[in-house]
Amino acid sequence: MGITRQQLVRRRWTAPALVLLLLTSAACLVTKDIDFRVENSPPSAERKAPADSFTRVPLFSDPVCPMGAAEQTLFILFEATIRDIDVDQTLQARLLVNGVVAAQKESGPAAGNPMERTFEPFCLEASRWLTLPCNLVELLVTSRFSFNSLDPYETISEGDLARVEWYVLPSATDAPAGNQSDCLPPQPPADGGMP
Repeated sequence: MGITRQQLVRRRWTAPALVLLLLTSAACLVTKDIDFRVENSPPSAERKAPADSFTRVPLFSDPVCPMGAAEQTLFILFEATIRDIDVDQTLQARLLVNGVVAAQKESGPAAGNPMERTFEPFCLEASRWLTLPCNLVELLVTSRFSFNSLDPYETISEGDLARVEWYVLPSATDAPAGNQSDCLPPQPPADGGMP
């Protein structure tokens, strides 16, 4: 009892036809562009200059900052590395000093590394903005601040905010020089009474 010609043809074409059927049925034809952008993801910010969270007003202006009207005007530079996975989004940055808006800038989509954004550095005039024994300087970054609010932290999208902070003490030559303890909130006494 041998294999008939019909059985031989059936065996020869059944396996390749089955493989072809599986390959074509598993494939998917996409006729519409797929948008892989991540919406509403907040940017991140990392301190760049000054590198330390506690710093002193320098004795000389940072060379990146413009000179003041008088040579004794001292400027201090604040800069952060900003990253945002929504590469097509324009970002806004705000520099606050002790809760007051000192400056604001905008940065469009980045060239080169699309996730890393560059803002022009913020230069603050020390004698105008950094006058307390301890000054809190904050850099806030978002896709859009709310301009209908008096709150400088409010954004259009809740949670869409990156923040970097510095505590800036007067220069060591200024009196009073201040130290890091000037930046800490007062602690209640151990006995629970009034300080």
